[in-house]
Amino acid sequence: MKRGKKAINHVTIDKNLKIKSFTYVPDSIGETGNKQLYFWKKQHFMPKIDFEITIDI
Repeated sequence: MKRGKKAINHVTIDKNLKIKSFTYVPDSIGETGNKQLYFWKKQHFMPKIDFEITIDI
C-alpha cells in the first residue's frame, strides 16, 4: 500500500492583523486570547501554487 502525502500547517496571528486572502482556505479557524488561529490539514496534497497569506497593512 502506498502512503499518501500529507500536509499539516497552522498560523497564529494577532487579532488586530487583517488577512486579505489565503491561496488555500483554512480547514478550521479558532481563537485564543488576542490571537487568531488558522489550521490546514490535507491528505494527498500536491499543491499547484505556493502557499501564501496576504495581509492588509
